[in-house]
Amino acid sequence: MVLTELQKRKLKKLFDLYDVDGSGVITEADYERMAQSQAKVQGYQPGSLEYNIIFSQFKTLWKNLQKEVDINDDGQVTLEEFLEHKAKQLSFKEQYRPLWLERQSGLQTSQSYERSYEEDVIAKLTNLIFERLDVDGNGEISRQEYKQGFLSHFSDGNLTDEIFSKLDLNGDGHLSKKEVLQHVHDFFYSDDPEAPGNWILGPY
Repeated sequence: MVLTELQKRKLKKLFDLYDVDGSGVITEADYERMAQSQAKVQGYQPGSLEYNIIFSQFKTLWKNLQKEVDINDDGQVTLEEFLEHKAKQLSFKEQYRPLWLERQSGLQTSQSYERSYEEDVIAKLTNLIFERLDVDGNGEISRQEYKQGFLSHFSDGNLTDEIFSKLDLNGDGHLSKKEVLQHVHDFFYSDDPEAPGNWILGPY
């Protein structure tokens, strides 16, 4: 699959979020910083069981990324490697369709397809967004949770309000799992510059 210029811009945004220290490459240290940040958002203290679980999860995520993407095995992932990997992932479009679209259509879904969906790129990013932003764990992301979660990335609070309004399709003041799944799908696949999902991770 050849990525469009819009897709490259959006994926560069995703890369930059993983590249926490802004070094231009993704390393294990970046994943450790993401783990620390998530633990802090959720109020877990260093050394606690919950804190250690988060660190273990992010360590596994890094190992998987390095194994799949770090072509020259130098302990870091470049933007070129990242984009090449995403292009390969997204070429299997059927595998990465949101499961709820299948269910809404009334189609039967096999357990094997369900497992593949749970492991796919869309589900992973959706789950990461909810783990980071759904602080109270009620299955929805409020405007305040979204604003607080991205405060370290956007210095302009008005910008987060504007972005949230784009994403809140039904205007109920919350982002549901269904809405976020659709936005993440559009983030990866849509070449429509007006698609709200383009903004799921902020300006791009």
